[in-house]
Amino acid sequence: MKKVFLSYSWDSTIHREWVRKLADALEEYAELHVIWDGYDLDALVDKNKFMESGISDADFVVVVATANYKAKADSRAGGVGIETYLASAAHWESLQTSGKTKVLVALREKGATPTYLAGQLYIDFSDDQKFPDAQSELLQLFSSMRRVSRPPKRRTLAADEHQYSFTKVEDLIRICHPRRRQIVGSVTGTDFSGGNRIKYELWETKNPLVGYFLALSSSSNITQTTNHAIDQLRQADINPIEITVLRPRAARGETSLISGLFAAAGFRTKVHEYTYKDYLWEFCIDDDLKSVDEPAEIPNYTDQSVKFVSEDGDDCVAPSAADHIVSLLTTPSSTCAHLVVAPGGMGKTSLCLSVAVKLHSRKDLKSTVVLIQAESIRRHVAENGAISGRIDSMFSLYEMYAKCNHFDHIFDRNTFELAFLSGNLIVIIDGLDEFVSLFPERFNLDTFLQSLENFHNELGSSAVLLTTRNSHLVDEVKLDELGILRLDLLGFDHAACQRYLSRRFRPYGEIGHAIADRVQSRIDKTLFLDPESRVVPFFADIAATVAEDGFKSGDSEEFAVIQDKTPYPSNNELTDHIIFSVMRREQIRHGLDLSVADVVHLITELIVENPKGWPRQELLERLMLLYDSRGPALAEKIALNPLLLHNGEMLELRYSFLSSYFDVIGILNGIEQVSVERTFVRSLARLSVESNEFRDVRRYFAQRVTASFACFHHLISRLRSEYQRLQGGSHPNGQLEIEQFRRAIAALLCIAAISRGGSAQHTTDLLLQLYDVERKSPETAVTVSGLFLHGEFPPIDFSNLTISDSRFGNYRNFLASKFSETKFIYCTFEHCYNPAIHSSSLSPSCFDPTCDVGDLNEFIALVKAGKHDEGKLLETEVRRFLHSFFKGDRFTDNKTEYIKFSNRVPGLSEKGFSKMVAEGFIEVKIHKEVATFYEIANGFRPSVRRLLADNYPDATMKKFFAFVRG
Repeated sequence: MKKVFLSYSWDSTIHREWVRKLADALEEYAELHVIWDGYDLDALVDKNKFMESGISDADFVVVVATANYKAKADSRAGGVGIETYLASAAHWESLQTSGKTKVLVALREKGATPTYLAGQLYIDFSDDQKFPDAQSELLQLFSSMRRVSRPPKRRTLAADEHQYSFTKVEDLIRICHPRRRQIVGSVTGTDFSGGNRIKYELWETKNPLVGYFLALSSSSNITQTTNHAIDQLRQADINPIEITVLRPRAARGETSLISGLFAAAGFRTKVHEYTYKDYLWEFCIDDDLKSVDEPAEIPNYTDQSVKFVSEDGDDCVAPSAADHIVSLLTTPSSTCAHLVVAPGGMGKTSLCLSVAVKLHSRKDLKSTVVLIQAESIRRHVAENGAISGRIDSMFSLYEMYAKCNHFDHIFDRNTFELAFLSGNLIVIIDGLDEFVSLFPERFNLDTFLQSLENFHNELGSSAVLLTTRNSHLVDEVKLDELGILRLDLLGFDHAACQRYLSRRFRPYGEIGHAIADRVQSRIDKTLFLDPESRVVPFFADIAATVAEDGFKSGDSEEFAVIQDKTPYPSNNELTDHIIFSVMRREQIRHGLDLSVADVVHLITELIVENPKGWPRQELLERLMLLYDSRGPALAEKIALNPLLLHNGEMLELRYSFLSSYFDVIGILNGIEQVSVERTFVRSLARLSVESNEFRDVRRYFAQRVTASFACFHHLISRLRSEYQRLQGGSHPNGQLEIEQFRRAIAALLCIAAISRGGSAQHTTDLLLQLYDVERKSPETAVTVSGLFLHGEFPPIDFSNLTISDSRFGNYRNFLASKFSETKFIYCTFEHCYNPAIHSSSLSPSCFDPTCDVGDLNEFIALVKAGKHDEGKLLETEVRRFLHSFFKGDRFTDNKTEYIKFSNRVPGLSEKGFSKMVAEGFIEVKIHKEVATFYEIANGFRPSVRRLLADNYPDATMKKFFAFVRG
């Protein structure tokens, strides 16, 4: 037990109570004995002897430094002066003998460190809100722990291998053996004392024959671990006839080592050795799940280069993206996933298909490929409506994809996750950014990526390929922390472009060579090549498609890219110019009696209604409705557009990214045309702030802030009028349309506010202008009705505003806004409470009883509790915390992500959670791959029920109150 002497000055009663709080907090630890005058000094004790022996015998002297203490210490005045004399002598003596001091500074006030300790580090106790953190740092020093722990040893200089820890042995054995018994667990089977490197689990199964499994860890010494397991078998009087040894990697040297160790110990045991991956593949995965159909590779696929940063930090370029990625996915490494980043039209989908085909043909891998395409799920949602459930792990995403595509055979969770972490499943996710925009409230990207790292840390064998258009989806620091390697597609260089064109036109013989040369020449002359003369594959494909169509029809006109501004709203980037050039060429070539803008608008409407594609008959009927007898001729000409593909009687977009592209064009056009057409409203309602589409729309209007205001103003007015009209109707789809108009208004307001930027007051002024609300100054009280704010809308200044008949959904900046003389009437709030915002000027009096405040009730309860005594606040926070584990009339388990921690009571904070577990109030329910789930300890449950159900805090609950109060 270590002795801790507290040295402080009696500055005030409040200060002495603070020192008592510190003393009590330290004294709770069994390893510490606190020497403090409050505990040990009274009228009968020699004060000088107390100070002398206390400092001399103490293992640590904690100086509680205040300005008053510093003054007394530096001048050696009073009792503080005596303690300083004794402590300074101990300080210098300790430094000379061990190089370390036993005198620690607990800095209560800034700049108050005594002069003789000026060169020492201190623990900052100046902020009472951070008392638990400072206390934790102090405890680390007492236990000789560093302030920042060293990372675990995962590599050796001899072999560049990471060390992993497999925690799912029981899950693996359970697949084939529901009846099982653990003989040696991970705790008993671990011994790293001295020179030992022992780590394993030992299991017995009945199926109905008795069997045994010895599961080895990657960090163990085989000989030491096997001998330890043999000793445990001997102590349990078990002499197995056969035993299955599972190991992370195949044996490198003597393959009969383990058999020999059993024989040397007198056991006549037949040993079967498998890697975890081989065992799963041979015995746990159904043959139907292994034989996944080979994906259809895109015709004429041509590889391109990919750029990445090596482990040494060097910029590297691999000439073949597909071959390089296949190598990455089939070689064990410290990388938990590989993220391909490239804009639309660069060939990410083609690359994914090519990689999947290459992997599918590798029978030596003992793996199956799971290809998940976001575009497929997007189409399913467009046709069938929203999909329920959260996406927080690889399995939940796989399960959603399998159901959307009606797979005949689907992995169960346990088998999928074990096969995935063992490398039996190679997962390719094409369009990671699409899931962020498709499910903005149910797909937590950080949680998902963290789950990939958690899987990889088990065996280091998981293989994942991700693609995204959004280069800002995850910052580089986060990628490094998670162990995700970024790769950037570079596009076709001259040689790759020639290979592609040669393949494309090979079926045409000699004339095909001439066509390929002509297309290559056209591409070489374009101004859209990058400095290294690379071209976007989409451009090469379009140029080839146009040339091929021209050859078939006898039209030799070359395809030229027009660089003029498009006749419809766009950002006038490369993709815009290529698509416009295709549209204009088709108009001239076929004598299409429609403007390019009209055709773009028509395709946009069709895509919004059905992103997957549409029957040719639907195109015909729409054109006949618009243009009468001209409809059939127009339909035939539009169907020939090279941006479209014919699939029987269906027309589809040739490139998957075009769905998103036309969505953006439709939104831009709808805003500028001040449209309230239902197709436009649906597109606007679906727009997520986190999506690429929103970013493109915002960029367009950010360049036209002044000019676009009139459009926003007029459109808001029209949308609100239509919304009010729907509210008064009784149409069966009325509620759905009402919600779409709400979300459309919210999206439009978000576009206007984020495009313009500025302070909270500027954003407020913009809103008032858009809603035709005039006020002479910010101090003037005005009323705003029908306000809909959603998602990442910026904070605003609600001061002197009365908000009525409005709705706020997932408005995470709500509490960061300003409130003064604010009133909400007939308003609804959904998911607007943000615990990360610690202070807010919002008052409960702002809400009229007509409001549905939703989860803001939690904030209101905190505010109200703060106006009473500390006990009320504590009880409110305790109730809120415990309700995380008590739903309705029964107890439930939860993971930390969904536990309602407190920002006001340190003992109920996330950092203090481990202490609650250690104290026995909370216990672990189960460890899963995505998270650890916790529950109220059995002995504590009756007290929790009495408090939450009967409003009665019993003795145990009062003990819990005292514990979290600190």
